[in-house]
Amino acid sequence: MARHVGQLRDLLRLTDAALRAEQARMAQCNREISALQDQLAALKAPGKAAQATESEPDPAQRAGADLRWQMWAEERRKALNLELAKMRAAQDSLRASLATAFGKHQATSALCDREVELRRLKASRDS
Repeated sequence: MARHVGQLRDLLRLTDAALRAEQARMAQCNREISALQDQLAALKAPGKAAQATESEPDPAQRAGADLRWQMWAEERRKALNLELAKMRAAQDSLRASLATAFGKHQATSALCDREVELRRLKASRDS
């Protein structure tokens, strides 16, 4: 029975490592999503501020640079939104993997606790 408990503890360490790995993957995904959201917010901020503060077009606007920047910013927003959508899909997949790893770890922990308790009860009956 002691060997059985040892094997369960080894399995518990493995499921804990798997759980931590999934948590790290999820944390990295969350950081990447946050960075993409920050980039999107940064693209929106300058255009709105410039529109609110300027009453007359500056030379860059008259030369069409402002329009080109707006077109570039719109294309960049599209690319960032596409990447954000991909990252959110990956996040959903990671969430499922994380839930599975968590469940395996919890089940192994419960089995280990149960085996230790059974061992303790048997020892108390035998003495």
